[in-house]
Amino acid sequence: MTAQQYLERLLITQVIQRPELDILRDLRIEIENLIRPLHTNLRFYYAGSYGKQTMIRQRFDLDIVVYWPSRDYTSKQ
Repeated sequence: MTAQQYLERLLITQVIQRPELDILRDLRIEIENLIRPLHTNLRFYYAGSYGKQTMIRQRFDLDIVVYWPSRDYTSKQ
């Protein structure tokens, strides 16, 4: 087996499966639903390996970036 073949075989084992991705997406929705009531103009983005689409199965987590506008007078008090 060549080094290229070894790497290709290894990478195949590290693909995240659809059910695992669905769990992460559902978790993001849950987090957004908890945080969104704090402010009307929040923006949520995937970050980290998920956002860059470089996530591997052996080690991954969910990174979410939340942007609060610096000046916004519509925030809930």
